[in-house]
Amino acid sequence: IRNSIFDIYIMLFFGVVGYIFENLNIPLAPMVLGIILGPMIEDNLRVGLIKTGGNYLPFLTNPISAVLVLLIIFTFFSNNIINLFRMIFRKNK
Repeated sequence: IRNSIFDIYIMLFFGVVGYIFENLNIPLAPMVLGIILGPMIEDNLRVGLIKTGGNYLPFLTNPISAVLVLLIIFTFFSNNIINLFRMIFRKNK
């Protein structure tokens, strides 16, 4: 972007990293999303904590936030829950 040699080195570095990730079948989309959205989420969390005086409870008492937290928890444990149901149904047959 600034036509500097440093930009070319950065481009080559990330090209090599992308090539290695493709060969190892590691998806690139989650990493790109994390790099782009991570700082924005961190900044907004900091602003929210400053507004609430460092209290996390208002993040959970809002209905929209509570639904999002429940969805995150369900997504985190969904694989274990599905495997548990599969084991239960296999034993019944």
